[in-house]
Amino acid sequence: MIVLCAVDHHRFDGGEIPHQSIRVFKENLATVSGRYGDFERRVLEYFLDIGNPVGATIQLAFHQDIHLRNLIRDGLLHMTYRERHIMSGAFEDGIELYSLTTVGRRFVQRWARAELA
Repeated sequence: MIVLCAVDHHRFDGGEIPHQSIRVFKENLATVSGRYGDFERRVLEYFLDIGNPVGATIQLAFHQDIHLRNLIRDGLLHMTYRERHIMSGAFEDGIELYSLTTVGRRFVQRWARAELA
């Protein structure tokens, strides 16, 4: 079950939103919510908000790859740049840039059109 706002509920009841669209929307939510963690979904949403993510990157703090594990494993995201700084002792700091792969761009485009299922 999913919750619709009052406007979309009225549109659904009036037949303006087909049952198939709601089914696909539910499956998309299950796919994205079930596979990817909150941080990963926020990264996908960042690229979704850009609209045309070709060549776009997101800058993250050093060693964020653990939080992006499933996106990287699934071939949706890859690191394009790493700048490492060694601080006092053994402490490391730096930045990493990530971008969507071709598969990742297609995934985000399909997600934007609610066609993941």
